[in-house]
Amino acid sequence: MKIKIAILESDKRYLDRVTAAFTSRFSEKLELYSFSDPASALEMVREARIDVLLAGDDVDIDPDDLPDRCGFAYLTDSIEAATYNGRRAICKFQKADAIYKEILSLYSEVAPHTFGARVSTGAGAKVLTFLSAAGGAGSSTLAAACAMALARRGHPVLYLNLEQFGDVSLYFGGQGQFDFGDVIYAVKSRRSNLALKLESLVKRDDTGVHFYGGCKTPLDITEMRRDDLARLLEGLSANGYSHIVVDADFSLHPFSLALLEMSDSLVFVSDGSEAANAKFARAHRALQALEQQSDRALCSRIALMYNKFDSQTGRRVEDERLPVLGGLARMERTTNTQLLEQLREMPLFDKLI
Repeated sequence: MKIKIAILESDKRYLDRVTAAFTSRFSEKLELYSFSDPASALEMVREARIDVLLAGDDVDIDPDDLPDRCGFAYLTDSIEAATYNGRRAICKFQKADAIYKEILSLYSEVAPHTFGARVSTGAGAKVLTFLSAAGGAGSSTLAAACAMALARRGHPVLYLNLEQFGDVSLYFGGQGQFDFGDVIYAVKSRRSNLALKLESLVKRDDTGVHFYGGCKTPLDITEMRRDDLARLLEGLSANGYSHIVVDADFSLHPFSLALLEMSDSLVFVSDGSEAANAKFARAHRALQALEQQSDRALCSRIALMYNKFDSQTGRRVEDERLPVLGGLARMERTTNTQLLEQLREMPLFDKLI
């Protein structure tokens, strides 16, 4: 199924350019109509059941004349304007991908049923969660590198940062004005077409990794509950990701425990120091106790990964039941970008794939 979109624009040169771009990039996802005459556009909206109409801000058209099933936005010159004449505004001078995301967002608000812009594999995404019982071990860096390694191997992967004070921009960058706060709102709104809305909010890094921008307010993420997380992961799986790499804080909070239960692999990162090993041991015992009390299957999903390991002072956790995925010594005098480039080339994550 394709989204039917009509573009009404008086600037015929722009109309030709944007039509060519959409036809080239999104012919399998969009059925495109272009107009310079408002009357012809309105007639097509009614007859062809257009899903989304984009109109130039200089075009004489009354959005109230459109049927409720048709999403609408003005095309404007300003990248900063969110609305125009009380209606949603989209900057016309941005990349086709960014405008396409806006179209998906508009359609998700009027679509009567669930519709995914990607094709689901049907198998569900594999959730790989990176966390640490001790701060400063570099679990976020390894999570980002894992996502990059998966993308480099051709897997459709999403990096999902659920840390309260995480900073996604340290690892990934991409076009788009939305952030994870918008994702939380979409999930809590109980949209029937959540998968499409999630697709409209996602960004793509040059490495091929998909991600969401960090929350503007760290408190936003504390609003998420177990059922919100379940809906989010279900919606992401419907969008065809093979892997979701989660970067998370470790705690015994109900939301954190729900994440552990919904993960396929729990990668605990440690530097092997005495303090880090002691904290991991306490965390492991707590999870073992929870398993016994509530019949949760948690510990069988745990694997260890060592980072910033010092062979002089570091020690491995002595527990044969815990698989070790690998280890890295501290890398001095490297930038974050250089470190990620080295890590994604290593076979460190092969056992997770």
